[in-house]
Amino acid sequence: MHAGTAYVAGTRTAADWLRDLLIPLQLTSKLPRYETARRALRDEGVTRMVGHSMGGSVVLELGSRHRGLRTVTYGAPIISFSSSPDRHRDFFDPVSVFDFGADSRHLAFPHSYKGG
Repeated sequence: MHAGTAYVAGTRTAADWLRDLLIPLQLTSKLPRYETARRALRDEGVTRMVGHSMGGSVVLELGSRHRGLRTVTYGAPIISFSSSPDRHRDFFDPVSVFDFGADSRHLAFPHSYKGG
C-alpha cells in the first residue's frame, strides 16, 4: 500500500500454484489473495490497484466489480482481446500469452520483475 495504491503480488507459494487453476475457471474471486485485496480496497481507501501475474487477475476481477477502481496489470494470466494501455506483458511471456490487448512491446526476460 502506498498513497491510495495497493500492489497485489503474483504466485508465490506451492499452494498458489494449485490455486492458479481457479483462474481459467473464472473463480478468481475464490482465491485468498482476492479476499485480501478486497479487504484493502474496502478498508484502506484504495483507488488504484497494481497486480502482477495472479495479482493481475485479482485486480482485474476487483475492477470489474468496482467501477471507480483503476487497475494496472503486468503479466496477467487472462484471455482478452480488448485493448488497454494499463495492461502490460513481456512479448515472450507464456503466462500472459492470451492477453492479446496488453501492451507487449517489452522484450525482457519473460514473467519476472526484472523486465526492461
